[in-house]
Amino acid sequence: MPGRVAVEPNLAPVRAALEREGFEVVPLEPGATLQVDAIVVTGMSENLAGRGDARGQRAPVIDARGLSAEQVVAEVRRRQLGR
Repeated sequence: MPGRVAVEPNLAPVRAALEREGFEVVPLEPGATLQVDAIVVTGMSENLAGRGDARGQRAPVIDARGLSAEQVVAEVRRRQLGR
């Protein structure tokens, strides 16, 4: 079941892949209060992303460095099942 994912603006291929799979994608912005199921970053923003909140719990942060867009989608799905 697709959910809501925050993605860094510079990860356009990841955003497109998630949207193709039915996920709602929102931009990851500094200081934003996030209610998402996962957060996708490039690694440099992990401290920023750690502020995310999903249903009262921290959303899993997925580091997209070195992963294809399809691998990121698979990781988002894997983390969803782990909830």
